[in-house]
Amino acid sequence: MRSTGYHELDHPADVALHVRGSDLSSLFLNASRGLLHLLRCGREPSSPDRPPIEIALGADDLETLMVDWLGELLYLVERHGCCPTVEHVEVSVPPRLDAIVHLCPECSPRRELKAATYAGLTITRGEAGFEAEIVLDA
Repeated sequence: MRSTGYHELDHPADVALHVRGSDLSSLFLNASRGLLHLLRCGREPSSPDRPPIEIALGADDLETLMVDWLGELLYLVERHGCCPTVEHVEVSVPPRLDAIVHLCPECSPRRELKAATYAGLTITRGEAGFEAEIVLDA
């Protein structure tokens, strides 16, 4: 696997990612980076020109938190028509996520993704950290 912490998987109908991270925060950060890669957002801004958006999410389990997190990012893309950049992600157990996101008006998505799904989504912990396979509706 590449050092990015994610890579795209072949999927017959939708789009899929394999994501890894040394801890839960890096797993969720790499999932957001993978999502932005799939959206073909391109470069990140050198300096944000809009106030940051603070996101706080809680869930019953990590898989629901992942779907909600990616859904929140896709919502920002749809609502604002530009790509978000993630400055900070902190994930704790019981499942809670706190993040700081900036909108990048000069970076528009060049691919449409509708939603993160629960299809086959499991977050597992191994010797090297956490891994997940995430399917997104395209």
